[in-house]
Amino acid sequence: MTLSWELAANGPAKRRYALTASGKACLSRWVRTLRAYRDAVSDLLDTAASSGAAKTRRAGSKKDKRREG
Repeated sequence: MTLSWELAANGPAKRRYALTASGKACLSRWVRTLRAYRDAVSDLLDTAASSGAAKTRRAGSKKDKRREG
């Protein structure tokens, strides 16, 4: 990331940030990683839903807490 200052005739100076070429490459890799995680979680949820697992009650749900108390 690079930093530069923008000096204005009136008002305070402003900092301007820009990604370097290596920063853009890093961001691109991170976006691909996050998309892969998203796709994996989506596949997991789809599998759970199609197997009926999504219909089971979650631990810590309101109904579970009423039983404990």
